[in-house]
Amino acid sequence: MYVNLVKNDDYYVIDRFCRKEAVSIKEKKQIKFECDCCGLCCRKLDNNPIYKDLDRGDGTCKNLNLETMLCTIYDERPIICNVDGFYNQYLKHDVQYEDYVLMNIESCKKLKEENECI
Repeated sequence: MYVNLVKNDDYYVIDRFCRKEAVSIKEKKQIKFECDCCGLCCRKLDNNPIYKDLDRGDGTCKNLNLETMLCTIYDERPIICNVDGFYNQYLKHDVQYEDYVLMNIESCKKLKEENECI
């Protein structure tokens, strides 16, 4: 699912499959990161050195099944690949969960824009 997020002063507009809905800042707490399994984040590991041990040499994760675009070790994936796990282990005392999810949504959107997937 492609999610486009635009922040205004007192609400977020979330566009899912061209259906727009306004989400108030109060409702922001209900926002969850919904992965659409496009595999872009697993094929652009060379954008960040933190993933160097997962890179098979061409920027693609060695654990990504290129036919299904799914992780072959999903249940045992590293913490850096787990949105909620990473937040809980490293960021929960410094960043609000909702803001972290919104950052992930924006990063996903940027990857899609850079790779002309939208």
